[in-house]
Amino acid sequence: QSLFKDLRYIDLLASVQLVLTKTGYGTQTEAVLNRVPSICIERLDWPEHEYLREWHEEHGEVVFVDIKEIGTKPFDGLVSDLLSKKWTKNPISATGADEAANITCGYF
Repeated sequence: QSLFKDLRYIDLLASVQLVLTKTGYGTQTEAVLNRVPSICIERLDWPEHEYLREWHEEHGEVVFVDIKEIGTKPFDGLVSDLLSKKWTKNPISATGADEAANITCGYF
């Protein structure tokens, strides 16, 4: 039984000091919205990788790494650097649902 069964995913993500994730929309988007620094494992074979990387670097505090780097001495330094780094990016708002609703309403 999970200690976190009543904790929503977004609340858990927002409560951490750093997130380690693979490149993908969900965690990266929520990390930026909640101003959580991120270390992303690169997925160079994923078609959306470069676009999401560019977006995340523009809006959030993130470093992209190869999976082979995890657990190495330089990786430990990277974690320490991100934990001590001040968030410098402007906050963004989640507007996708409203945008989709506005587009959809145009068809009715």
